[in-house]
Amino acid sequence: MRRSVPATVRVVAPNVMSCDAVGNFAVSVADFYARNGVPARVYAAVSHPDLAGIVAPVGDLDAETITADTLWYHFSTEDVLLPHILSLPWARRVCYYHNVTPARWFREAQPSFADSLDRARGQLPLLAAFDAVFANSRYSLEEVRPYLAQGVSVAVLPPSLDPGRLAALVPEPVALPAVGHTLLWVGRFAPHKRPELALELFALVHGILPEVALVLVAGGRQDFPDYAAIVERRIAALPDEARSRLTLLENLSEANLAWLYRNCSLLLCTSGHEGYCLPVAEAMSFGLPVAALPQEAVWETLGGQGTILREDPAKAAATIAWLLKQNTGREIVSRAAQGDALLRIWDLA
Repeated sequence: MRRSVPATVRVVAPNVMSCDAVGNFAVSVADFYARNGVPARVYAAVSHPDLAGIVAPVGDLDAETITADTLWYHFSTEDVLLPHILSLPWARRVCYYHNVTPARWFREAQPSFADSLDRARGQLPLLAAFDAVFANSRYSLEEVRPYLAQGVSVAVLPPSLDPGRLAALVPEPVALPAVGHTLLWVGRFAPHKRPELALELFALVHGILPEVALVLVAGGRQDFPDYAAIVERRIAALPDEARSRLTLLENLSEANLAWLYRNCSLLLCTSGHEGYCLPVAEAMSFGLPVAALPQEAVWETLGGQGTILREDPAKAAATIAWLLKQNTGREIVSRAAQGDALLRIWDLA
């Protein structure tokens, strides 16, 4: 028998920021429940000023939570408040595990952040307190399965309730160099995303196929300024002709991003670690070909589509050049809507 709907779903994440996958998903989960007649509210310890009125301070939970409420907690980073949040009188506790980036990716560039990532992994035993655990991929779910209580309900739920939302937008053009082929890279200036590898591959591909350009749609320069400075030095070191065909874009609108997915030739994914790769899924919704470096969650996101590149840069660049020369067009990959899975939470828990 379906359980009665609780008073409120309280969606909690340590950080909820604009144009961030975790933050966007947390807000969309609450919106989904509200549209389906289930009261919901988002809370965070840190949130972007643009989200004032949408995201409440996490400290409000103490006064607002009642025993009929459900906790929907987004786990992706260290949260010193998590033990206290779990101690509140929830009717049920649900965790969404986004994955935690291994600290080794940040050890050299940002050692203090690497320490925080280690502490986050040290909190994984707290997952035993949850009644149900969702993960963004099978890869992520298997990572945390050893920490879960026996008999806990689990499910894989990709972190997008509307995979086709970008494809449904009216695209807004972006000024780009007039060339035959354009590589697209979408991500953050963070070590595990490896934008510096994207630049290296671009330079190599440009040597094979001079009529190629690269668009970097990047964020996070303010989060990891030392690493961003390394990437900027790599950009400055590109040969003049290649650098003239590089476009760096920040704070892009979704309509602009939709235009790029429609008009670029290939999405290049150089990430060394993902729990789920949203840019890959978005590109596939437009039928944009994808070439990615080997990483288990990226393979899973591709679902048998796309091209897996070799780690050797010269061989990877040769493959990218060959793919661009083929110009075989696009095959749009449909993605099933995820909304019904959210409504099943009451049965899972």
